[in-house]
Amino acid sequence: MPAAFEGQMTGGAAQELGFCLTEDLRAVDGVFSAQNLDGYFIPTIADMPDVRVHLLAELDADHPVGIRGAGEIVLNAVAPAIASVVRDALSVSPQRLPVDPDWVLDILEAGR
Repeated sequence: MPAAFEGQMTGGAAQELGFCLTEDLRAVDGVFSAQNLDGYFIPTIADMPDVRVHLLAELDADHPVGIRGAGEIVLNAVAPAIASVVRDALSVSPQRLPVDPDWVLDILEAGR
């Protein structure tokens, strides 16, 4: 499997995990609440679970374009998967992303 493709898939998964679980850049009156990234958690490779990439199709070695923009494909799968896991665990679907840990605790404490 080409390393670039695997890197695109893994990087896209990390980006989407951040979007779904940790990154919440709020704006008030058009001004972002985080002025720099020292207090804004963006997942790194150290925060990632094991990601296994399975290439389903291969381009010809002589293909003039090669693999491009593959990481965006992952963005279509991670959020629905995480929302489904949360729904299955809590019997309530999250209404927004990222999933707010306080919301999860409220649901658990309510005994739903």
